Amino acid sequence: MIMRPLFLLLAGLPFISQAAELPPVEIWATGDAKKLSEYRYRAIDKKSFETRENPTVAGIESVKTILHSGKDAHVDAYLWSRALSESKDYKGFMALLKSWGEKLSAETGQKDPKNILNDRRSAVRSSGAVWQGEDMTYHLEWSINDKREPEFAILHVYPGRQMDKILKDAATQLNLTVAKYDPKEHLETKPDGTVWIKDVPMITQTGGYCVVASIARVGLLYGTSVDQNALAEACKSDPAKGTSANNVYPFLKANASKLRMRLKDPVHFGSDKAEAALRAGAIQLRRTVDFKRFSPDLDIREQLGSDRDAYAIGRAKDKSELNRFKNRIHETIDRGHPLCWEVVLGLVKEPLLTPQTAGGHVRLIIGYNKARDTIIFSDSWGPDHAAKEIPLTDAFIETRGYFTLTPM
Repeated sequence: MIMRPLFLLLAGLPFISQAAELPPVEIWATGDAKKLSEYRYRAIDKKSFETRENPTVAGIESVKTILHSGKDAHVDAYLWSRALSESKDYKGFMALLKSWGEKLSAETGQKDPKNILNDRRSAVRSSGAVWQGEDMTYHLEWSINDKREPEFAILHVYPGRQMDKILKDAATQLNLTVAKYDPKEHLETKPDGTVWIKDVPMITQTGGYCVVASIARVGLLYGTSVDQNALAEACKSDPAKGTSANNVYPFLKANASKLRMRLKDPVHFGSDKAEAALRAGAIQLRRTVDFKRFSPDLDIREQLGSDRDAYAIGRAKDKSELNRFKNRIHETIDRGHPLCWEVVLGLVKEPLLTPQTAGGHVRLIIGYNKARDTIIFSDSWGPDHAAKEIPLTDAFIETRGYFTLTPM
């Protein structure tokens, strides 16, 4: 027996800790007798809950599902992602799309959905189709890049009859919030002197998508909702290698008005800075090291080998750049803007350094404490990593670059 989907808005749910059960809510996985709420979820934030238990939605198995509560309650069922699948088979993906469409037609009784065409003028490109059921609306969204490689497929499920709204929102490929971002509503000074942006949304990165997940989090803070998988396609991200600055910076500059965010003052420490730090540290340690050129394409931590301590000492001695970094953090946070922060993990000791322990990574700096000379940062690894603290000097040692996204 196929259960008719019931959608009880999740407004007012208490914060649920990681791996806790959701309270009873009438959200059904259509085509499955099990309620979505009966799966184990972890809280992403106070309004969003995620599971990776592969629930079935409208007879379609998902990779992961996110329940969004509150005024705009809906379900996002991730059906396919390049970061979660090694396959790039175009024909196989198109066959899946056809199968999903047939199941949604059977669920709703609507044989001819409303199509949403790929708009190449949009910052983030995707295609889609919308099915209107009796008491639910289904929006299947997918993206295929210029190489005919599938990027992602997401099934958005909404309560009631919302086809007209979805078609209107999808016309720009972005769900934009027109409310102006007010930093005063987000900045907080704690009794211990910590100044921080208290409510930066959490988006758990998929695969190696730390850059685009961080950008999506900043956008969501400012009121622009863009899926990380869509950004990954636009920035030519690789699920294993991540996102190159050579791709993300031009994309951000070219699409500022569409994203409602402006790239500001990117700083990057190249091979010359790394070599200078290694020399300075080696001199202080009275050590002879191999001063070969560092390759920007390889992990600097691995290239340093046993000379990581010399590099750390040399970096810490660069007081001019250290103060520049510190001042940029304070000025950016005081304006209510997170600082996108590129690091090399494994050079210094960090709190809760999982799931990645080495290599290049991008995260957000969301606060600071002057008295303790520390920074507050956030990794896109889930709620346990939403706010962590590290000494400023350690943060500078592992820094490879940083940039700001300001709201428009």
